[in-house]
Amino acid sequence: MIIGVPKEIKKQEYRVALPPSAAYQLVKRGHRVLVEHGAGVGSGFADEEYTLAGASLFDSPSAVFGQAELIVKVKEPQPSEVCLLRRGQLLFTYLHLAADKELTEALIKSGVTAIAYETVEVNGRLCLLEPMSEIAGRMSVLIGGYYLAKVPCINKRFNLWTEWCRLPLWKHLRRRLSSAMRPFLLFCMSESCVCLRPRKRGAMAMAESALFRGSRG
Repeated sequence: MIIGVPKEIKKQEYRVALPPSAAYQLVKRGHRVLVEHGAGVGSGFADEEYTLAGASLFDSPSAVFGQAELIVKVKEPQPSEVCLLRRGQLLFTYLHLAADKELTEALIKSGVTAIAYETVEVNGRLCLLEPMSEIAGRMSVLIGGYYLAKVPCINKRFNLWTEWCRLPLWKHLRRRLSSAMRPFLLFCMSESCVCLRPRKRGAMAMAESALFRGSRG
């Protein structure tokens, strides 16, 4: 199969769908990998690494889309990329089509067979969505803490946990925790984030019980 890896062009997107190590494994198994110049730079992978892995480099996305049977991306195709898709081609990426009617209709019109990462399920788990959700859950605490540090001290008793607990917390904890919520709560209750821990032992016990009851995202 001919697999194409175009450079991500969505604003503030620096990831690449296929690292050189994965390209090497695919080439080793008889596939041909086409990579657009600079596709991996944002993730720390130089073009030379893809060349050493056996991939072919191309200067334009149109060359990659035009030859590839399977397009592997990170984010949903942008308008300039949708027009490059064709009938019979496969697209593997995050799509989130529920919130984008225009993109959904454009993909249908193109005739491409699109497979969304967030819908791939193995043994009852969304194996491609969960890792990204866990990363987002951990980052939310770090980024929130960064901005809260700049908030004027209106109330000395203010902290992230007590403010967040004003939401219907326990109602959500009784349900299955999402992949993003689980690491968020674990991080908030960790010893390294004492300032974020709940003030009452009872609240901590309830949260820990909900977290370790065997629930999954």
